[in-house]
Amino acid sequence: MAISSFYIGFYVFSAVLPILCLFYFFFISGGGYSMNAILISVVIAVSNIAYLFLAFSTDLQEIIVANKFTYIGGLFVPYFVVSLVGRICDIKIPRRLSAFLFILTAIVLGLVSTIGFSDFYYENTVLRHWNGIAYMDKAYGPGHVLFLLLMYGEFLLAFVMAFYALIKKKNISKHTIGLLIVSMAVGVSLYVLQSNLEVNVDLIPIIYDISLIMIILLHRRFYMYDMSGNVLLVYQKLAQYGYLTFDNDLNYIGCNDLMRSLFPFLSRVQVDRKIQFSGREKENEDVRFFEDHILSCLSRHVEKGDFKESEEDMLFYKDHYFKCSVRPLLLNNRFHKRLGYLLELLDDTVQQNDIQMLNEANRVLEEEKRRALDYSREADKANRAKSDFLANMSHEIRTPINAVLGMNTMILKECKSETVREYALDQRRSTEILLGIINDILDFSKVESGKITLNPSAYRLESLVRETVSMISSRADEKELAFKVTVDPSLPTELYGDQDRIRQIFINVLTNAVKYTREGSVDLQIYSKNERDRFYLCARVSDTGIGIRKENLREIFDTFQRVDEKKNRMIEGSGLGLAITKRLCVLMNGAIFVESEYGKGSTFTVEIPQTVLDSTPIGEVDCFSEDAEWEEEYDESVGNYEGCILVVDDVELNLKVVRMFLKDSGLIVDSAFNGRECLEKIQKTKYDIIFLDYMMPEMDGVETLRRMKEMDHCNQDTPVVMLTANALRGAMEKFLEEGFDDYLTKPLEMKKLDDMISKYIPRKEGVEQYPSGEGDGLELPFDTSGRGGDLFDIIAGNEETDILPPHDRIEKLQKFLDTDTALSYCMDDEGFYLEILGSYLEEDRRETMEKAYTDKDWKGYSINAHALKSTSKTIGAKDLSSEALGLEMAAKEGNEAYIQDHHGTVMGHYTELLHRLKEII
Repeated sequence: MAISSFYIGFYVFSAVLPILCLFYFFFISGGGYSMNAILISVVIAVSNIAYLFLAFSTDLQEIIVANKFTYIGGLFVPYFVVSLVGRICDIKIPRRLSAFLFILTAIVLGLVSTIGFSDFYYENTVLRHWNGIAYMDKAYGPGHVLFLLLMYGEFLLAFVMAFYALIKKKNISKHTIGLLIVSMAVGVSLYVLQSNLEVNVDLIPIIYDISLIMIILLHRRFYMYDMSGNVLLVYQKLAQYGYLTFDNDLNYIGCNDLMRSLFPFLSRVQVDRKIQFSGREKENEDVRFFEDHILSCLSRHVEKGDFKESEEDMLFYKDHYFKCSVRPLLLNNRFHKRLGYLLELLDDTVQQNDIQMLNEANRVLEEEKRRALDYSREADKANRAKSDFLANMSHEIRTPINAVLGMNTMILKECKSETVREYALDQRRSTEILLGIINDILDFSKVESGKITLNPSAYRLESLVRETVSMISSRADEKELAFKVTVDPSLPTELYGDQDRIRQIFINVLTNAVKYTREGSVDLQIYSKNERDRFYLCARVSDTGIGIRKENLREIFDTFQRVDEKKNRMIEGSGLGLAITKRLCVLMNGAIFVESEYGKGSTFTVEIPQTVLDSTPIGEVDCFSEDAEWEEEYDESVGNYEGCILVVDDVELNLKVVRMFLKDSGLIVDSAFNGRECLEKIQKTKYDIIFLDYMMPEMDGVETLRRMKEMDHCNQDTPVVMLTANALRGAMEKFLEEGFDDYLTKPLEMKKLDDMISKYIPRKEGVEQYPSGEGDGLELPFDTSGRGGDLFDIIAGNEETDILPPHDRIEKLQKFLDTDTALSYCMDDEGFYLEILGSYLEEDRRETMEKAYTDKDWKGYSINAHALKSTSKTIGAKDLSSEALGLEMAAKEGNEAYIQDHHGTVMGHYTELLHRLKEII
């Protein structure tokens, strides 16, 4: 009974084991196992279960049925073993042979099914018992002999294939094939042994189980090769990918065709071993590259052990770029156990070439951006230099114009001679034309920036027309052109708009017409039109000039554009006027049109929207008559005030103009020549207004104001007005941001100065004006006489001197000064010129310049050199003025070498000039 229980347990174990193997294959191995191995496990499970039923059978009929099922394993295990060996050994079994074996297996299975019905398979069957277990005692017939031949033949074929692969195939794992041969040998040996033993219990189940255990031991190798084969199928379709597979011990498993084409020696490398090279093999360039880069990449990634983020090495090999990466091959189940590694080589040549081209393009782009940035910086620097130049030129030119206009105003106001007044009137008009030219130059900067500002105000249309005609008529007369002006009598008397810009537009168009007309006439028509409830002031300028070709009509409004250059090369102009005109029209929501016939003349039409303030018709306008309004304007006086003002300016001439403007105002005018004097005076005297110049030595106007706000004094609430010749865009906003209360541009005009004063000091009505500007009986806390005598006495030539008459002194000065130019600054008044020379002598700047030079105070040095340049030019010392300009620019640029080389020479010339002036003055 004990023996019976043992055999029953043996059969139970034999039946359970293949079921456990199937569970392993489907749920633990990840489903990647060979289908042949699974089929072997299935048929063994069926056979061993049949053996278990055989052990429990009680009669012959049951034993025969169970015995038939046991042959399922006996028939199909050899067949599937042949297929499995062929796959593992990489040997393709011919389809005909496989079909032949399958047909034989089916025939034998049919013969097995005849047991109990015929004696062809078993000649005789008898029921017997052994140790309590029923079994079938059988005598084998011809059918069983066929079974044995088929089984032994299939196993023989499997052995032959295995030994062939072991000997001939280098890319097959020798360890795996060896284990496979041992597995088959053990099974066949046990079967032969069992056949020769006198044992009445069949040992076939244990043979099957041992074979299955051997297959389980081979499983990971099988799975590794299966996975490598699957990877091969994928990568063979991806021509740009090469791959190598390795097990966990970095033994080589396989590769694809691309990898073999790159490294031909891989065809000779033994699988299931580490790839190693002998000394002679390392002489091969491909081998060295493979070892130094491919294998080192594999080792580095495996040693690191972190494959969460794939890292790639970029390799260059045989004129190609490859990305080399390593990743683990994981068992496809819930345990994700690593089976080995996959090394991937991606041919990235096209992309890398694209990247290189892109990088090169980016490099070129960055270089261009850097150059553009450099050019932009240079352009900004040049633009700032241009702005500084325009500001300085504005200051330099407008300062003497300020004096000319100021003196001219006093002549018109005080002189009773009609002839002198006529000259002064012509001079004022010419000076204002010059001032307009300066403004045009400054407008060029505004045109470039596109930020021209408008200053609309009320104006009389008649005055605008007269001023425009007066500025053009002389030019037309010079060319003997007929200048015709027609003004619509129904036009309104007073309009609201920017009259300065409108005058500029009219003058630019008229100037262009006169310039390009050699003979004939220029006609100006002023009229209006109403469109969409808007009033448009219109001007039509027609000429009989050279005309414009049709193809050039669109170009005439471009900056610096001159059409038909060859024909017009002798005509003056830069081509800027019409460009400014076009932009001004657009800025004021207007338009300008041109019609022309080449060779016959052109017609320009300007239309500008304006607001009507007084719709009274203007009537007939005689544009060429003497302008009585000029005289009326200068008969007016400034208002009557009571108070004290402080004027801070480093130019004596500017101070004299202010004093003469305000001599009848009742105001007490105090002056300071720099910021330091200003700071001293505001601590002693309370002023009602402080006029502060911008460009001064020691400290400029902005710095002076800053220090005023930091000090404790009685003028904390006194309004401070900036005086400057800087008429560039944004200047007013800049000074207001600095803290100034208001802004007044040079050259000063009496009316503008009076309006500015009236904003902060109320006018007094019905109070007698003071004849001298000092007030009767007032005790003044400072000297208001200024430097020099009364201006009108100077102009009249009544200032007493015991030296030489003015004319004789002028003749002596002509020997070393440009007196003609200097006198033009002084309205050709010799007495006033001598007054300026006296001020020049008093403003001796040698000591301050020497101190700044010694202390290397280049800011102070540049301010003094700037003043020396301006004053020297004013008195006619052109050479000294040019030398001072060189020092000024060198100081601004920090060019100490230039200053050291020229300072002594310039100071020597300055000293010599002062000495000669003292001898004459």
